[in-house]
Amino acid sequence: MHKCIFVGYVEGTKAWCFWDPVTQKFFISSHPVFDERCFPGNPTSEVSVPNDKP
Repeated sequence: MHKCIFVGYVEGTKAWCFWDPVTQKFFISSHPVFDERCFPGNPTSEVSVPNDKP
């Protein structure tokens, strides 16, 4: 199983399009398995949102 990034849908089909950052290639799957606990993109730092209330 590859850790890939979902990039969209394939027009006219019921398939999903993914980017594999290891092979640097796109691939299409009609039966993906998602692990919503992780994201294989670039790590980000925590963003703080200012409170508008006084």
